[in-house]
Amino acid sequence: MPPGSLTEETNTKKSARELFELFIPDDELAAMTVFTNDKIHALRVRYKDFSPTTNLTNIAELKALLGILVMSGIKQDNHVSTLQMWSTFDGCPLYRACKTCYVPGPHVTIDEQLVPFRGKYSFKIYIPNMPAKYGTKDLMMCDADTHFMCNAILYLGKGTVDLAQIQASISALAMRL
Repeated sequence: MPPGSLTEETNTKKSARELFELFIPDDELAAMTVFTNDKIHALRVRYKDFSPTTNLTNIAELKALLGILVMSGIKQDNHVSTLQMWSTFDGCPLYRACKTCYVPGPHVTIDEQLVPFRGKYSFKIYIPNMPAKYGTKDLMMCDADTHFMCNAILYLGKGTVDLAQIQASISALAMRL
């Protein structure tokens, strides 16, 4: 069979999921899940409390993540702003579904987080009293029960978020998130 031609097995597949499983079979995903969970176990000891961040993963979550990554590659979304990519109005239907299908519980929290990163970019934040001193500052709205992040605003410097307005009205930030 010449290189680049499709096998008979490929021609019988009807859905994107079936084609995906030809490239990454469930036994390989199971192995990835085992190794990922081993890493989570190894890193868990660094945390005082167990949280959804340290929960073990499963094949379904791994398939969802890989599906989103493959879709963003197919759509060449590396040149699309995240605001447009995840827009509930004109974004990709897959991203819209990810964002709109989750309904947070009655209690949400709004907080900021320093995400450690020492790479080169113009909006790096330095906070000397944090364990990770360099990174990006994110304002996030999370479900208080599941700790799932519903939305976030990446702080890009002055003008991203009007801190005076937020201090005056937390509801303005909540509505923006």
